[in-house]
Amino acid sequence: TGIGAAAQASAPEGYEEFRKLNASDYGELPILMIAAGHLIAGYKKIVNVGYGAIRKVADDWLDARKGNLMGEDAYKYPFYRAASLMCQAASELCLRYAEAAERKIQETADEARRAELEMMHKSLLWISENPARTFYEAVQLYMMYQTFLHLFDAYPAMALGRFDQMLREAATHPAM
Repeated sequence: TGIGAAAQASAPEGYEEFRKLNASDYGELPILMIAAGHLIAGYKKIVNVGYGAIRKVADDWLDARKGNLMGEDAYKYPFYRAASLMCQAASELCLRYAEAAERKIQETADEARRAELEMMHKSLLWISENPARTFYEAVQLYMMYQTFLHLFDAYPAMALGRFDQMLREAATHPAM
């Protein structure tokens, strides 16, 4: 009876009663089919390397094998293609937020708010392809990546990890 039986056997005491209360979005799914929680993505790489450089590595790998995909490379191709596409999508998300910030700038009369939106706009344009140069950009890129991951997969417990440690490193990074 496979995974379903294993799931039911491993369910904590009271799980059936809890499930019957409809207190969870997972409905009738066996408990082992619930998405993994507390995923901590590669925030540090995104903040320190940027989408453009990561996409370039993937695109260079793909270009070097164009028309000659042999052996183990055939198994690696989906990964590199997906990496390229996801970096492109994440960059586009940043650019769309930059466009939204630019529209808000045009609508805003308050000078302090305009300055804040202008900083946001410039930062979003930069981080759409590049690594963070400042603490502000590091925070913004970290949170934009979090937004992208949530939109892409919507895990119930997409964790920020050690946000404090990562940003402390960003604040003391020589380029920042």
